[in-house]
Amino acid sequence: MTERALLDRVSVETRAAIRAAGRQVIIPDGNFLLRDGESATAAFYVLDGLLKIVKTSPGGRVSVVGLRGTGCLVGELAHLAPAPRSSSLQAVYRTVVLRIDYPALDRLLVNHADFAHVMLEDLAVRLREATYHLHEVMTASAITRMAARLEQLADEVQPEAELSLALPVSQQELGEWAGLSRAGAVKALRILRERGVIETSRLAIVIKDLTALRTIASS
Repeated sequence: MTERALLDRVSVETRAAIRAAGRQVIIPDGNFLLRDGESATAAFYVLDGLLKIVKTSPGGRVSVVGLRGTGCLVGELAHLAPAPRSSSLQAVYRTVVLRIDYPALDRLLVNHADFAHVMLEDLAVRLREATYHLHEVMTASAITRMAARLEQLADEVQPEAELSLALPVSQQELGEWAGLSRAGAVKALRILRERGVIETSRLAIVIKDLTALRTIASS
């Protein structure tokens, strides 16, 4: 998510109230914070780290459908529209979150209008992203879709001119996230390598030209 961290967009008083309302939880690398179908009792603010959103099909196939990084609030939808968890959240690497139980979340929403406003703002951003991603899957080329997913990965880990990314998802998962077959994902990555935009190894992707990547992602 490219929006500024939620805590940076509320007042000092509200920031203190949010921190006081929760308790810190550490999610080790590869562990799950939430699982699809579980009863929902709390939201979580990501203090540091990266989570991948995974969905399981009726046939048991697991697919990556998104990422949530530092500064994001997750798990609140199951409270706003009561239902079991609709997806699982897995730590890409060691991730620290602030657990906010739903009664405490309700008090924050009632007593701190700026928190309610920012939370609604972020939900609107996610809705726009989901709509754009659906349109992208239906109309964009394979290389555009792959570039868009890599751009999103870069944005989640604070990009610089040259950025080395520990690959948080496999090439197959990247392809599924972009709506591509594994073969399509491998081909798109190869084209990006040939253009000098990225370099790849078994465990990492290096973005050599972030400007070019953004141009391809928006084409």
